[in-house]
Amino acid sequence: MEERQDVLREVSRWFAEGPDPTRLRLPKDLIARVKASYAYVYDCNPDRIPGLRCVKSSRFPFDAERIFRELCDIKARYMVDPKPISSALYEDVVFRPHKVL
Repeated sequence: MEERQDVLREVSRWFAEGPDPTRLRLPKDLIARVKASYAYVYDCNPDRIPGLRCVKSSRFPFDAERIFRELCDIKARYMVDPKPISSALYEDVVFRPHKVL
């Protein structure tokens, strides 16, 4: 178990640090989108079966919060009238149902 965690940490670090934008000649935001898309496809479809819907996810070795933010940004870019908000504002306006005891 500990060895697996070490491998996952190393893969996660490698994924977060790369690739070098100067070698790819792509803007950093495009690289971030490609990385987020790859992580999503990898997590939903580790066997890379075309057309398979995301039913079972892997033990995600990537920075899930950063990837999720980037995926949300990708989605917002293609919406007709996106309204991005800061996380501070989101915390103030999000609806949270009361717990019933």
